[in-house]
Amino acid sequence: MHAGFLIIGDSAPVRSTLGTIPQTNPDWKICGEASNGPDGVESFKKLRPDVVIVDFQTPGLNGVETTRFTLQVASAIPILMFTRPR
Repeated sequence: MHAGFLIIGDSAPVRSTLGTIPQTNPDWKICGEASNGPDGVESFKKLRPDVVIVDFQTPGLNGVETTRFTLQVASAIPILMFTRPR
C-alpha cells in the first residue's frame, strides 16, 4: 500500500526537508505541497492524501484552521502539525 503525503507550510526549505521523510519508506511519497492554508485545503480536496503535515503558523489559515477544514472533508486523516521559531 502506498501512502501519499501532503505538506502545507510557507517555507520552501522546510517543505523540502519534510519531503525527505517519505524517503525512509519505499511505500511513502509526497503527492503535493502548498505554501498556505487555503491552497492546502484545496490541494487536500483534489489529491486526497493519506497523511497531512501542516505548519501551525501557515499563512491564510493557520494550522488549526487548516486542520479543521481538512477534517470536515475526511474526518479520519492522520495530521502531523509542527511549528518552528519565526
